[in-house]
Amino acid sequence: MVSTLRRVFDGPVIVADDSRHPQSFDDPGISVVVLPFDTGVAAGRNAALAEVSTEFVMSVDDDFVFTPELDLNRVVDYLRRNPEVDIVGGRVVNLPLWQSPDYSTAPLFAYRGEPVRPADTVIDGLPVLYKVPQFFVARTDRIRLVRWDGRLKRVDHNDFFTRAYGTLLTVFDRQFTCLHAQPKFNATYQAFRRDVAADLSYLGQKWM
Repeated sequence: MVSTLRRVFDGPVIVADDSRHPQSFDDPGISVVVLPFDTGVAAGRNAALAEVSTEFVMSVDDDFVFTPELDLNRVVDYLRRNPEVDIVGGRVVNLPLWQSPDYSTAPLFAYRGEPVRPADTVIDGLPVLYKVPQFFVARTDRIRLVRWDGRLKRVDHNDFFTRAYGTLLTVFDRQFTCLHAQPKFNATYQAFRRDVAADLSYLGQKWM
C-alpha cells in the first residue's frame, strides 16, 4: 500500500501497525503508530486518526494498491467546493476477479433518525450513499465525531457507517479507484482476518 501510494502522493502518511514485528520506513513523511499485537483495525484507525493534523484524511487498508490514475487533488477540490459533504468514497476493485461491491443498496444495522440528505440526492455530480467502501477521503474534524468502535478487531465497516448515518454526509465517486490485493494464500494472515466470531457476537448484541 505505502509503496504504491508514494507514486501518487508525497504528503504525510500515518501507519497504524499492530503486527508482531512493526515495520519501519526510510521516509521522513511516514509516521508509524506502534500498537500492541492484534489490537485490531478499529483501534488502529482511531490511533492513526488521532495523529492527523491535516484538514482532510484518506482512510485505506494495508492491502490496497494505488495506480497512477489516482487523483487525490480532484477529490479534495470537490470537498472544498461542497462544504456540506463530509466523505467522498471511492471504488475498490477486488483482485484477481476485478469485481467491485455495489454499495448503492448496502444495508446498515439500523436507521435511527433522519439522514443528512436522502440517498437519491446528487451533489455536484456525485450520488449520496449511506455506505461506501473503507476507502475514502474525509474532513478530519467531521470524521472524529464518529470514529470507529475500538472493540471491533475486524468487521468495523458497517458499524462505522451505521453510526455515521444522520451525522455525516457521504457521496460516492466511481472514478476514484484503488485495487484490493488481499493476500489470500497467507495462511497466518487469513487465520486472523477470519477470526470474527467475537466481533459478530458483539455486533449482534449492540444492534439487536
